[in-house]
Amino acid sequence: KKKGWWCYMKRTVFDYSNLRGEIKKKYNKLEDLASDIGVCPSTLSTKLANGTSFSNDQISKIVKCLNLSFDNIPLLFFVQKL
Repeated sequence: KKKGWWCYMKRTVFDYSNLRGEIKKKYNKLEDLASDIGVCPSTLSTKLANGTSFSNDQISKIVKCLNLSFDNIPLLFFVQKL
């Protein structure tokens, strides 16, 4: 069976260290943020480990929970790992 072109594309990996820093400032446990945005803790951990992508809705909820400006989104969610 022939593979599609998407099988050959390199997946973008993001550096969430800025996001993790902001989470630690406001939350004692990752589980608390997960609860506030309506996802399982394992789902949030997987996203922070680049296993799956954050949805627009999740990004918006996280920014609101952290009391940050939407101007911070690129720095928190879209810094590529080198």
